[in-house]
Amino acid sequence: MYIWLICTEDDTMIVGRKEELDYLRNAINDDRSNFIVIYGRRRIGKTFLVNEAFNNKFTFKTAGLAPNKENPKSSNKVAQIKHFVDNLKKYGMKINEKVESWEKVFSLLDDFIQKSKDKRKIVFLDELAWMDTPQSGFLTAFESFWNDWMSGRKDVTLIVCASSSSWIVNKVIHNKGGLHNRVTKSINLSPFTLKECEEYSNSYNLGLSKKQILDSYMVFGGVPLYWSKFIRGNTPEMNIDHLFFEENAELKNEFDDLYDSLFNESRDYKKIVGALASKKKGLTRDEISNICKIGSNGDFSSKLENLENCGIIRSYHCFGKKSHDTLYQLLDNFTLFYFNFMASKPNDERYFQNMSQTPKLNTWKGLSFERVVLQHVNEIKKALGFYAVSNDVCSWIKKGDKNRNTKGRQIDLIIARKDDVIDIIEDKYSISEYNLSKNEVDEWKERADDFVKDNSIKSAIHLILVTPYGINDKTKLNLITKVLTLEDLFI
Repeated sequence: MYIWLICTEDDTMIVGRKEELDYLRNAINDDRSNFIVIYGRRRIGKTFLVNEAFNNKFTFKTAGLAPNKENPKSSNKVAQIKHFVDNLKKYGMKINEKVESWEKVFSLLDDFIQKSKDKRKIVFLDELAWMDTPQSGFLTAFESFWNDWMSGRKDVTLIVCASSSSWIVNKVIHNKGGLHNRVTKSINLSPFTLKECEEYSNSYNLGLSKKQILDSYMVFGGVPLYWSKFIRGNTPEMNIDHLFFEENAELKNEFDDLYDSLFNESRDYKKIVGALASKKKGLTRDEISNICKIGSNGDFSSKLENLENCGIIRSYHCFGKKSHDTLYQLLDNFTLFYFNFMASKPNDERYFQNMSQTPKLNTWKGLSFERVVLQHVNEIKKALGFYAVSNDVCSWIKKGDKNRNTKGRQIDLIIARKDDVIDIIEDKYSISEYNLSKNEVDEWKERADDFVKDNSIKSAIHLILVTPYGINDKTKLNLITKVLTLEDLFI
């Protein structure tokens, strides 16, 4: 997530990511060396965070070269090493020899650090995954650099970042070789919450109401760089058309750019999210495998795990079921928007503005609002007053049986609390007060009764409705436990 700096006459006000910023700045006061890993999806603000934490002042800083499919040599091992060495030269190191291996690169970096007069040596290696080209020996050399030269010092803060969350989680954080348990701190940068988007909107005078922030969030999620491209005074629909559907729209190719930058061989990843985009309830591993025609092997498991590490999908267990019944559900707002509106490549520059009040748009908004609710479970807990209580967040699905004339049932969000209460969360998108009918409540209660019977529940059951503006008939409040509104999601 980005840290946004707003300049005032008195000082500089920082909006967002204060906890992470404080940690990074305090790390330079440690009496040991630090190995800090920062990861998160593309455009989430990792580089911005580190630059702001240290005012862009480093003992040494470099970044891997982005992969280039059209010209692979521009980002291969030779190019990556040359780029690294060129940056060492820019920082003042004299290098006359030809450098051809990563072992030599890190030996030079060690010499450079040894000679540095900085009290605290702050080294920032950005986009580390891009340096790790096939058969380059990068990771082995990097392991030796930390273990043999840096870890024994007391004056080094090494910070590494990567947009490929899967690479950095598997290769660095969960490394089973030379880097095992070497990371002193890992920071997973999450997207903005609705509240933080509101803070950003207010700070930059975007003129967005809470409703407009919600509508924007359902498309852009909490990805800071997307929000930074909004035009002040534009409605969400105008911004969407401007960024996605105009002839030279800046984010017209964002779907391919996003997945191609996150994953090698991204085609299978796109198939997986495409399959999940078509199923509201989610799919099992075997269902995804069959739809996408991808073998259900270890590589397929890695792809699902990688998508989850990037926050694009979520896996969730069904209450009372075993782990093999895990379901996968598309969580990323932009990806869901893409498959609903962009994949067909419409050529109308006012496409989204012209979609107003169409059934397709209304259906998508209902589905997208469900995703927003899932992304704000912590805010729901705070609003219900049990944030500090231990709890388990899960879902429940029961298949129907035609022979027994039983209905299929699904509850997307259940919070099983350790204080003997189970909250069943229902959500309904509406642009005004929701017209809650008794029949609807009866259906919810029937579903809750099935859940209780199916799982032999003894805890108290609370029915919670999340809808932006509450309900229009307050006499029906006694039919459910509590109604949460848009205000509660902005806590």
